[in-house]
Amino acid sequence: MNTKLRGLLIVHACVSLTRSAVDSRLKKFGVEITDWSPIGRTSAGSSELFLDYDSAMRLIEELEQVIKISFELALFGDETFMGERWVYSSTLGLASIQIDQAGNQMLSESKLLTILRTSGDNSLKIERAIRRALLIEWDDEFEDLRELQMSQRRKLPRVG
Repeated sequence: MNTKLRGLLIVHACVSLTRSAVDSRLKKFGVEITDWSPIGRTSAGSSELFLDYDSAMRLIEELEQVIKISFELALFGDETFMGERWVYSSTLGLASIQIDQAGNQMLSESKLLTILRTSGDNSLKIERAIRRALLIEWDDEFEDLRELQMSQRRKLPRVG
């Protein structure tokens, strides 16, 4: 697929010392984060982008090589492509899920059937597998990083 798709890259955290490594990797794809914000020893930022699917996959591979990074990349679908969201955390690894044009996560029928088959009649295993398939663990980690970023902003002195 060579069609350029609108996307959003959010770097929830990267060690400030490796920020230049992130910037140089992004530059290869014509992507730039201009709103880096420091959060303790890490930085966070985001960028809207336009990439084809193959370039998005290569960008993800590049970012996975950065030490201690957490990010997500969403490519929003169009009439020919069901969107996709990838999430990465150095503690949880890489995962993805399809998304619709509004950004809602979509679990396929085959994925749900696989979850039911492998979990048997154990409701806790079913719930755990569905939560993992919906990327809840990554969202929980990202939410902790967002809260840290918000508390960092509140600590800044007021001007005026």
